[in-house]
Amino acid sequence: DLREVRGQQSAKRALEIATTLSLVAIFVPVGFMGGIVGRFMTSFGFTMSFAILVSLVVSLVVNAAFFVIAAIRKTDVVTDLSYSLSFAVLAIVLPLSGAGEPVQLAASLLVLVWAVRLGGYLLGRILRIKVDHRFDEMRGNPLRFARFWLLQAISVAVIMLPVTYLVSQDAAPDVGAWAVVGTAIWFVGLVIE
Repeated sequence: DLREVRGQQSAKRALEIATTLSLVAIFVPVGFMGGIVGRFMTSFGFTMSFAILVSLVVSLVVNAAFFVIAAIRKTDVVTDLSYSLSFAVLAIVLPLSGAGEPVQLAASLLVLVWAVRLGGYLLGRILRIKVDHRFDEMRGNPLRFARFWLLQAISVAVIMLPVTYLVSQDAAPDVGAWAVVGTAIWFVGLVIE
């Protein structure tokens, strides 16, 4: 039933919003800790909060810009493009915050490659099918249409949390066995997709 699917999607989006806000709520107080723990954790708490908020803001800006185009033209052709572009922009912007370790740059590069592949696939799909029927009931109602775009932006920020965390670290781990295993899994996933 379509209503059940929409209800499940709404619940998923609500969970993503709650996750993002919870993480910020956890890491900001860590930045204000006192004593010996605070000496070591202050930078970590503020860095994580900042990185999470940057991810969310970048994702919101990209999706808001494409929403304006989509709402004015009453089209959904750019919907999936904004999704993949949000990942690509974050993969470029996050390392600019000072990440310079090979593992940080590699993680961002892998996200960028995946975003380009995803964007190419989604663009080809929408050009082939011409219209995405998931949006038939939303296109004429800007508020309902905007809700989808907002939730898509939050989804990107939540999905990017592991990379956001890695790239925001002052002392990133070295390229080791886990990085090799992770890259191998990424490659297999890319080929399977």
